[in-house]
Amino acid sequence: MDHNQTIMRLTEDEFKNIDPHILESITYHWVNITCRTGKLTKPVIYNGIIYTIDPVSRSIVLLNIDKTEISKLKEDESDSSSNEDDNLSNFNNIPSTVSDDRLEKQNNDKIDRINNNISNAQLQIIMGHSVIHVRVCDVINDEDRTIIDKMFIEDKHTESPSSSVNSMEHLEQKERLIDWLTINRIPLKVNDNYIIVLDIAVINPPYTVNSIDCSNEIVHTRLQTLINNMLPPVNKT
Repeated sequence: MDHNQTIMRLTEDEFKNIDPHILESITYHWVNITCRTGKLTKPVIYNGIIYTIDPVSRSIVLLNIDKTEISKLKEDESDSSSNEDDNLSNFNNIPSTVSDDRLEKQNNDKIDRINNNISNAQLQIIMGHSVIHVRVCDVINDEDRTIIDKMFIEDKHTESPSSSVNSMEHLEQKERLIDWLTINRIPLKVNDNYIIVLDIAVINPPYTVNSIDCSNEIVHTRLQTLINNMLPPVNKT
């Protein structure tokens, strides 16, 4: 990926020590991030848009997307606006049952497109300690930023009842895991939807042994053992 001009290059030490305000200023920029994944493997390069950066751990939330996918989002937005105008102009000439069915179908089609875009544009957490080099390129324009933000907001608003139940279960599992790690005197920080352990590991939803992101095998194994040995939830009566 090469999104025109390189604005900034950060070495590993520069990235660790850079002022948090500068970190904040490079959000919503196209980037190439080179990371280490382990002592025996070659570094990997991640491409995308910086969505946010944790100023303490320096962990990066990267949006894996390209300009083609953003263009598709714009087209969806344009089509949606056009359809709404058509519905308003023709509303009085369409029987109510037909109008309701048509609106429902259009809404379902839009939800399908959003879900497809979400699957093609995933947020990925990159651990701060793994970053070797950051190449910061162009900032995205205001229109693209609005489209991206709206995409994730709409995705949250279109959750099904079953996904809401899953979210509640994940929240309960998260709280149980935080308590369990605290009891075992494991240093941790909580940042939005994920748990940061020892600044070198991230536990993502649904907070199980399979959702640990850590390049240190010893810490990874220790966390798996802790989660496996976690006490079962107490039944509420």
